Amino acid sequence: MKTKTKLITAIAIAGVLVAFIAHKSSAMRQRLTAKVERVKESVQTMAASGRNPSAIVQTMQEKIKPLFDAGKAVEAEAVLDRLLEELGHGKPMATGSRAADEYRAFHNPERVAVRGYEGEVVDPFISRDGIYLFFNTTHFEPGKTALHYADRLDDLTFVYKGRIGGVNIDGVLTAVCSMDRKGCFYFISPRTHEGTLATIHRGKFKDGIVTDIRPIQGLNRPGQISFDVEISADGSTLYFVDATMSGSKAPGAGPKSSHLAIATRDGDGFKRLEQSEAMLAKVNTADNLEYGACTSADGLELFFDRFTVSSKSFAIWRAVRASAEAPFGTPQRVAALEGFVEAQTLSPDGRSLYYQKREGDRFVFYRVTRAAANVPIHK
Repeated sequence: MKTKTKLITAIAIAGVLVAFIAHKSSAMRQRLTAKVERVKESVQTMAASGRNPSAIVQTMQEKIKPLFDAGKAVEAEAVLDRLLEELGHGKPMATGSRAADEYRAFHNPERVAVRGYEGEVVDPFISRDGIYLFFNTTHFEPGKTALHYADRLDDLTFVYKGRIGGVNIDGVLTAVCSMDRKGCFYFISPRTHEGTLATIHRGKFKDGIVTDIRPIQGLNRPGQISFDVEISADGSTLYFVDATMSGSKAPGAGPKSSHLAIATRDGDGFKRLEQSEAMLAKVNTADNLEYGACTSADGLELFFDRFTVSSKSFAIWRAVRASAEAPFGTPQRVAALEGFVEAQTLSPDGRSLYYQKREGDRFVFYRVTRAAANVPIHK
């Protein structure tokens, strides 16, 4: 009821602002009306998904409306721009148009350090409680690719602990891990593929060691493999990829095709979701490669990697949905991340997005941050 009241208040305030804007010049009226409408749409979307829009309402009540009342349209527009940026709409251009495919809430790329470790941090994953950083070494020598972990010291510093025990096999690729809140640990390895077609395995992580390792069967289709895995925070939903490899034996050779897919828990295993293609219809594309799923704690945000074949470019994208049963909407590229970027992972509070960036001949560990007002977390 409280969220509904906030929604009604926000819409009422938006109506007052639009009425005020009607007295402005044609160009300013068109620009400001579009911005106010986008704020109203965001409030409605937040309320529909159960999130509390009180922070937006407060900004409209205490900052934007008084400026309009005082005739300070320019100052009010500046506050609107900042609010839209926090909401992920991006700062509109002077003409009132904006890049619809860009998500601009994240800012300030910063390098992240892993004390005591000199190698590359590849495919990072922050545990759901924020205590651990899991990662693997480079993929260019698959037989040497292994999983490692570090303890969190602060948002930009982790302390290296070593290779994860029980999970690595010398000479066999072991990489790309994820873990739910209960410590159920998932990773990629071809160790059992010949007999099971499986590349996704799971076990139980505790105190730096993974035990009770077994393959997850029934997801991979003949001729395809999965080279990425993400488990939802509650452990009920598995995100993976349907990939067809190019057949090239060159170091670092990538897949010929790759698209995201969803499976849900079925007893002690997982079963491909019948609605998987429909849920991801706006995420997967016919001509590009999608992989590297990363989900928010409530499952309403999906970050993923896309390699655009036509431009031979890498980027991280974000898609959202109103509920766990709804399909994901049209994705937006995370605008703050430039260059060869991929392998993103969210902090538990959703404010920090960690990722790897290619600089020269190695990957470097980075993060960007956003305001709390745009974090969809349900408790």
